[in-house]
Amino acid sequence: MTSVPESLRGAHILVVEDDPRMRHTLEMLLSQDWRVEAVGDGLAAVAAAVRQVPDLVLCDLLLPGLDGFGVLHHLRADPRTSLVPVIAVSGLDQEEDRIRALEAGAADFLIKPFSERELRARVTTQLEMTRLRREALERHSEARFRVLVEAIKDYAICLLDSEGRIVSWSAGAEAIHGYAAEEILGRPFSLFHLREPGSTPEQALRQAATEGRFEDEGWRLRRDGSRFWANTVITPIHDEGGPLRGFAKITRDLTEKKRAEEEIAWLNADLERRVRERTAELEAANAEMEAFAYSVSHDLRAPLRAIDGFSQALTEDCQDRLEPSAVDHLRRIRAAARRMAELIDGLLDLSRVSRAEIRRQEVDLSGMARQVADGLQRTAPQRRVEWAIADGLTVTGDPRLLRLVLDNLLENAWKFTGGRPSGRIEVGARSNGDGPAYFVADDGAGFDMAYAGKLFGAFQRLHSEREFEGTGIGLATVRRVVNRHGGRIWAEAEVGRGATFFFTLPASPPESGSS
Repeated sequence: MTSVPESLRGAHILVVEDDPRMRHTLEMLLSQDWRVEAVGDGLAAVAAAVRQVPDLVLCDLLLPGLDGFGVLHHLRADPRTSLVPVIAVSGLDQEEDRIRALEAGAADFLIKPFSERELRARVTTQLEMTRLRREALERHSEARFRVLVEAIKDYAICLLDSEGRIVSWSAGAEAIHGYAAEEILGRPFSLFHLREPGSTPEQALRQAATEGRFEDEGWRLRRDGSRFWANTVITPIHDEGGPLRGFAKITRDLTEKKRAEEEIAWLNADLERRVRERTAELEAANAEMEAFAYSVSHDLRAPLRAIDGFSQALTEDCQDRLEPSAVDHLRRIRAAARRMAELIDGLLDLSRVSRAEIRRQEVDLSGMARQVADGLQRTAPQRRVEWAIADGLTVTGDPRLLRLVLDNLLENAWKFTGGRPSGRIEVGARSNGDGPAYFVADDGAGFDMAYAGKLFGAFQRLHSEREFEGTGIGLATVRRVVNRHGGRIWAEAEVGRGATFFFTLPASPPESGSS
């Protein structure tokens, strides 16, 4: 009897034979040294080979249904079984069958009847050739793998046996961990791990074996005792038959990335601290400004009321005893006091607009404009002004602040059309590419566009007080309101032909400070 090498014992052989007695005989002869699975037809053979890939197939050519040539075709066409050696068996010693079987992919040909010795010799030879082929492929693959691994310096690549001992060591591993190959081979990979609660190297191997992959980041040790932040991936390596052979472990040094992340986190924390401090400072400054505004309002209004009151009393009580020039002086004093009061009101409005919290809601701009227009018309019912206010102007914003916008823009339009026997004031909207631009237009005095840059600055005036009264604060207030809503404002005008003020109000702009 042919002696079977120990390395070949236990191989899986698939026997395909339709004759029950012959199938039983083959099974008995081969099962002494190998694991044998026997089936009686071609379809069953293909299904069995796919279900568990055998190390060798012994296949009769004359089978019912799918014959041996068909089995060969299916096995060679499937990548899972394309390299499995097949010994074709036939009861007819015909050259044509032998050539056809070999061309179909058979590794050998066996003619019935055959002796046990010949059968075992041919099976042993094919199994040995398969083993040698596999070893050659493994050596070639390992050589290519080593060339590839040695070329990669940024990763520590090593192979572990099933117990976690290091069996191969790359140049990148030496550079990152600090160990030479002769120092580390055979030692456990747990050597690199810090002992941390809840995580052990053994757990990493168990997870890789059961789930097919293990990955984590953490501190690892170098040979000199220093630490580095590592990303580690461990994957299992299995033999062709399925048993665990070992693990591939890839480690990348991410210390610089970790330090950069920590620095960014520190900078963010420092920035948040500074923002909190600055916010507290601004809140304190706002509180002081609020107190100052109240003080200004109270302390300045009181003497103004006294000046205005006493001037009025002198005028009423002593007018018949005063020279006309003195009465005129009293009138001028009262007018100056009223103007000073208006300036104080304007400054307070400007201050409040910059600090007020914006409470957004849907605002009927058309209805609000009509309310302002009605109020202005009641102050001078005799004036002939055509009001053209578009319907359906709806915006999102703070109604208190938007009322300031319309108050100032419509009062300006009312004021600058006052020198004409009749005037026209229009409120509407037009497309502005990225949304509607709302406008207030009049056909009044207008202004020279060369001075438009001064228009929205506090205390800036384009007309003298003798021509038109005003404090020069209204348009500055309007600009702050619009800016705080995330919009913008601009004007177009022509001297003697009126002016149009445009402003945008985005639906949901970011909150911004005063500008």
